[in-house]
Amino acid sequence: MTRFFIVAGGTGGHVFPALALVRALQARDHVVTLITDRRGRRFVGEMPHHCIAAEAMMGRGLLRCIKALMALSLGYIQSHVLLLRYRPDKVIGFGGYAALPMVLAAQHENRQTMIHEQNAIMGQVNRLLARKTMLVALAFSETQKCPPNVRTVHVGNPDTASSVKQETGKEESTEFALLVLGGSQGAAVFDTVVRKAVALIPQAVRRKLRLVQQVAQVDPEVLRGAYADLGVRAHCARFIPGVAGQMAGIDLIIARAGGGVTAEASNAGLPALFVPLPIAADNHQWFNAGYYAKVGAAEIILQSALTPALLAERLMFFITNPAQLRLMSQAMTAHAMPNALAQLVEHVEA
Repeated sequence: MTRFFIVAGGTGGHVFPALALVRALQARDHVVTLITDRRGRRFVGEMPHHCIAAEAMMGRGLLRCIKALMALSLGYIQSHVLLLRYRPDKVIGFGGYAALPMVLAAQHENRQTMIHEQNAIMGQVNRLLARKTMLVALAFSETQKCPPNVRTVHVGNPDTASSVKQETGKEESTEFALLVLGGSQGAAVFDTVVRKAVALIPQAVRRKLRLVQQVAQVDPEVLRGAYADLGVRAHCARFIPGVAGQMAGIDLIIARAGGGVTAEASNAGLPALFVPLPIAADNHQWFNAGYYAKVGAAEIILQSALTPALLAERLMFFITNPAQLRLMSQAMTAHAMPNALAQLVEHVEA
């Protein structure tokens, strides 16, 4: 039995993979403590956890940088207190600013540390921590900005372990199912653009559509009613639970390009139209999407170019070209890593 600290903060893209590892290690009778921050705790649910102080300090004004440094300093002290109290054997960081004070404190105490990077371009926190960790686990085989001479292993994203390969690309005469996801930070642009694009599709084709859409700002029932007026069956909600399970029976996904959703689409063999978050740090969502686009598994539309007319045109192309969807599905599956969680557990235990 080993004592672990698992730490992740900020967005669901950091926290969800961490939660998957927590559950897997607990199932193997290890003692696991989850650490997060104020922003990350909203994704934790009922999982017991500790919250430490942490704030982003990059790209901010002077006063906010000072505030962030003070928060991180407090988080560093809190981290030492928790390390002294629970005495973990290993500390595993998943990025987000909560990982910085905790993993740094563990390194200063000469404890074993490891980090996991979910994106195709390494985040700022992981770059700072990577040089003194025993191992860096990567979700993408081609990860940019990873410091040189760092020991790495390609394992995939553990948030995707429950994804199941499905058959996509149904005949033109059957239902066409569309999944729209905005990620843990939401995507208000999808609330309006997708509906307006669907309205531009000929009525005979619209009747074949079925939508599952995550809503960011508008009332989900109002949006569902708008789709009903267009003759489209739709399920709209603020949060779509069990995303991997929702992908069963879907023909195409329109989504942001966080590390979790890109890997889930790949494991499900699901063709994708990615709209990267334009303000993502280091534009990492563009790099995530590009990893799949260059092998023919996905298309990318920049948010600045996303108009109802363009989206309607791409939807009509996919609806009327099931053979293309099958090719994209095969390309997605070829780059899937459905055993990511099992591989990560193996390296973490070792």
